[in-house]
Amino acid sequence: MWDQEARFGPKRRFNQYHIWKALYSLSRRKLGRKRLSEIVGVGEGSVRSIVSILLQENLISIRQSGMFITPQGKKHLEEISLRSVHIPDNPLIPGINNTGFLVKGKGSRVGSGLELRDIAVRHGATGVTSIIQKKGRLTIAPDFDIEDAYPEVAALLRELFPGMKRRDAIIIASALSPEEAEEGGFFAALSLVNS
Repeated sequence: MWDQEARFGPKRRFNQYHIWKALYSLSRRKLGRKRLSEIVGVGEGSVRSIVSILLQENLISIRQSGMFITPQGKKHLEEISLRSVHIPDNPLIPGINNTGFLVKGKGSRVGSGLELRDIAVRHGATGVTSIIQKKGRLTIAPDFDIEDAYPEVAALLRELFPGMKRRDAIIIASALSPEEAEEGGFFAALSLVNS
């Protein structure tokens, strides 16, 4: 939906991640363009283009008090069901820049996780940890049981991602910056959503 290049003018300086981040940010509170530009991490010109895309899709509305998400925008976010969560440094996933995404019902599509890692690395991450719920236990493919090896990490992940069910996956991207971790994780998670 948001991956088409501009038909005219200069090449876009934003991608699907920036559009999702704008919509996700507007789902949390009303924002003006300048503040949205700071949160999303792109220039004001790019934010104008992003806002135009979201307006065309009727996902946001603009009032004098700021921009906000529409009911259709909320529904769209629920459909793609991606929410980023900062994952603190822990024995299983060391580092301070870790961002996780819960992907509902797609755990069987994770495979070895190498494809997801490659996607995330292409988008700025340095690595990915793909976790699935298998027989009620959090595991890393093929059979590394996190519940046995790192029970405190398993408890943390269950707290950060409440309601995780059978066949769900958690994609955790690591990077040199929080923004790169979030962007890499987003694209890896999105590839699962679209699979």
